[in-house]
Amino acid sequence: MTGAARPGRCRFQTVQTSIFRCFTAVVQVLTAFFAINSIAFVVSPVAWAQAPGGSTPVGLWRSIDDKTGQPKAEIRIKANSAGVLSGVVEKSLAPSDEPLCTQCPDDRKDKPKLGLEIIRGANKADDRPSWEGGTIIDPDNGRIYKLRLTLAEAGNKLDVRGAFGPFWRTQTWTRIQSITSLQRHSVKPQPSRGTVLAARQADFSLCLAEHTAELFNTH
Repeated sequence: MTGAARPGRCRFQTVQTSIFRCFTAVVQVLTAFFAINSIAFVVSPVAWAQAPGGSTPVGLWRSIDDKTGQPKAEIRIKANSAGVLSGVVEKSLAPSDEPLCTQCPDDRKDKPKLGLEIIRGANKADDRPSWEGGTIIDPDNGRIYKLRLTLAEAGNKLDVRGAFGPFWRTQTWTRIQSITSLQRHSVKPQPSRGTVLAARQADFSLCLAEHTAELFNTH
């Protein structure tokens, strides 16, 4: 035999449904809160690391020819696990009749200038914001200079000084970093914490109002 569902059972099922819906709204509020805080925690260090300037020469630089005053190349400086710096030609900005380092005297001989490691073995000085003890090679003539790198202008400029015997050459490189590149590499803008939480709280309040009325109407 079948019969109509008892009123008490119907009210119990309605209460269960209302509690579940309101519980879901609470979970959404908490999820939004923790998600936004996680985004703030993760994105901020990334943005800081990619911000203009810096406390080390690590990054991408535009070299300026000390003879012509014109941009010559883009150099990527990296540090190994011990903090020792090296630098590679990532992009040529000046025409060259010879694409190979034919005058290089070591393992770089006849290697393409593009991609050539021109900085080797620079270490942080103990008593000043300089990196020394390494070398830099001029791919055009194969001459290897003793190197000293010194940051300037809040880390946005790099004084590159090379010594060959009693002679010195100094170039000032410019860090290739801007607000535009920061925005390009960072995550997409997220809604503000207040906006998202306010929306979730409004949903929760509406849920309570609707289902409280529903609970009273079942009696």
